[in-house]
Amino acid sequence: MPVEIRAATAADIPAILTLAAEAKALLKARNINQWQDDYPQQEVFKQDLRAGAGFAVCHAGQVAGYFAVLLTEDPNYHYIENGAWHTQAPYATLHRLMLNAALRGSGAVESIFQFWLHRAQAAHCRALRGDTHPDNRSMQHFFARRGFKRCGVIYVHGGKNRDAFEKPL
Repeated sequence: MPVEIRAATAADIPAILTLAAEAKALLKARNINQWQDDYPQQEVFKQDLRAGAGFAVCHAGQVAGYFAVLLTEDPNYHYIENGAWHTQAPYATLHRLMLNAALRGSGAVESIFQFWLHRAQAAHCRALRGDTHPDNRSMQHFFARRGFKRCGVIYVHGGKNRDAFEKPL
């Protein structure tokens, strides 16, 4: 299914908030205790936009997905336990990947991965990094299918543990 990826704008915030609510409901239905609090909220998405890191995935003229690619060091990645990162900075991090039901399983994630990879390469990054809840098998599969290795455990807002993944470039 063809998708367009573009920089998200303030006008996209209502659609992004709807996607976040759908993602939270999906995770809850799968008994995954990820995003079951007030995260991510509107201010997080606004921060992504201010940083030039938020991207809309559009299909048929509608925002049908969202993700952030950060090209700066992630403070949550400074400490890792039960393992180690394979590379040093700079790296590009994927956060807040969300797709509406119509795009799940459509191959849109491959377009997102390619966008992330090209953005990282253009910024001369040494690696791609990401993290997910230990029970989020879908994201673990996303990482494994693209050659990422599990590196250990990091901690995010509120001290929540996340499995950390990296793919050296």
